[in-house]
Amino acid sequence: VKIRGRYLRFPANIEGLMAKCIILLNETKTKRLSVEEKINLKSFMFNQKLKKFQSLLSDICPDLAKSYNTLFNYINTFREMRNKMAHCYFKCDEQDLNSVTIWDLDETSGTQKMEPTKYTLKEISDSLTQSIKDILGDLNSLSSEIIQRVSPEIPHMF
Repeated sequence: VKIRGRYLRFPANIEGLMAKCIILLNETKTKRLSVEEKINLKSFMFNQKLKKFQSLLSDICPDLAKSYNTLFNYINTFREMRNKMAHCYFKCDEQDLNSVTIWDLDETSGTQKMEPTKYTLKEISDSLTQSIKDILGDLNSLSSEIIQRVSPEIPHMF
């Protein structure tokens, strides 16, 4: 339960930073093109925010999109495990309290079926720790860089 909770708290930080960047980049795009695209972030799932962020960043700051491509790969990899933590069925074995089986949807064979994968709690914890290291610093840096670049164009946002 604690690991699952940790996995769901961290993406809230990621989503908050992505939402901030989406708003600033969208406002900059609106200012440049004189066409407003309304974005309802409340209805966006994590993956939709990630894709919108990447798309707007490519439009407004293509050099940043390219230089931070690895960051987006890390976020996407994290998203896959985060989705398991948020949406999948967990089965704990009372004889082995150091592991958990996560049942996830597998569509690779062309048909949908639930497949079990056994993880140790250490694997799950280490994966989260590594994701935090891989993502947080670079995402904060990217957010700061975006603010620095777009603030002269949209001073009303600051």
